[in-house]
Amino acid sequence: MSVLLDLEYSLKRGGDDLTTLQTKTIELCQLFSTAPASRFGR
Repeated sequence: MSVLLDLEYSLKRGGDDLTTLQTKTIELCQLFSTAPASRFGR
């Protein structure tokens, strides 16, 4: 959840849209790839 809040904050502050989205997409992918499967109901 904090990644999404940080994304919103960065975009509202006028951060570069594409760079911010790319960075946060990578962070989300890393979060999901390292999280235990049981955390997401698998």
